[in-house]
Amino acid sequence: SSGINAEYGAERANPNFGYGTIGTHDWWRGVVRECFLSANLDMRDYQFGFVYEDLFRQFRTSCCWEAYPESGPVLRELRRRGVGVVVTSDFDEGLVSLVKELDMPVEGVVVSYVEGVTKPELLALVQDRYGIEMHVGDSERRDYQGACALQGVTPVLLDRTGKQEGKDGVISDLNGLLKLF
Repeated sequence: SSGINAEYGAERANPNFGYGTIGTHDWWRGVVRECFLSANLDMRDYQFGFVYEDLFRQFRTSCCWEAYPESGPVLRELRRRGVGVVVTSDFDEGLVSLVKELDMPVEGVVVSYVEGVTKPELLALVQDRYGIEMHVGDSERRDYQGACALQGVTPVLLDRTGKQEGKDGVISDLNGLLKLF
């Protein structure tokens, strides 16, 4: 968990994955270094450099990522029903190619690092660009409340933990979207 705390420390020092400051590559370098140090994995700089470069390169490919099992089938069904889907994420520019590599049938991918703003502000940009009518996300503050602030956008909270089960506007997986369209 201290590695996670290091990530948040990096976010405070250089928000949005280092956008406009140190950049994505160096932002992640700091996060990985702090994770290693918190696990008592101290390396010489040249050793860490090799390990980090390999991790960074691999992390930007689909070998390190897996979509939830229902993602592809639900997205294809939504497309069949004429519903467009835009991935909106507080992440770095690598997500654009990852979504393509994972063969997710979406109309667009909008990431905070590329746009220079994070959620909830990012949602307004996506609404202007794509005319979204619904936003689905897993952060109550950034996604759900952010979408509530937009006129004409229905917020949906994706809660895979089940802690908010039964509440209006909450789904436990993407299959719940098929009931909404």
